Formats: sequence, C-alpha cells, structure tokens
Amino acid sequence: MSLEEEAKSFSSSNLKVFLEALDEVEGNLKQYYEDNLWVSDERTEAILKVVESIMWAKLAAEKHGTR
Repeated sequence: MSLEEEAKSFSSSNLKVFLEALDEVEGNLKQYYEDNLWVSDERTEAILKVVESIMWAKLAAEKHGTR
C-alpha cells in the first residue's frame, strides 16, 4: 500500500468513527430532551436545532475532514 493510500484509509476510518459518534450523541441528546422537557414548541425547536447542528457537522467533516 502506498503512503497516499494509507493516508486516505486512515482519514476514511477517522471520518467513520466521527460520524458514528455524532449519530450516538444526536440520539442521546434528543432522548434526553424528550425525557426531561414538556411537549412544547420550544422542545420541538431544540430538537430540530440538534438535528441541524449534526447535519452541519457531518457536512463539514465530509467536506474538510476531521482532526
């Protein structure tokens, strides 16, 4: 395997770990809000913002990579 292929493989595995962690965090935070906040417009908006934030983070990771 060339150095370039090895770097690409390493970067790809880091991205996969990052995306999996984001999915877990998203699920946990949404569940936390649902368990602890009364049904309201504010709770719905908070959950939507969590989803939006995760989507932006995924886009940034796929476009620019992760550290």
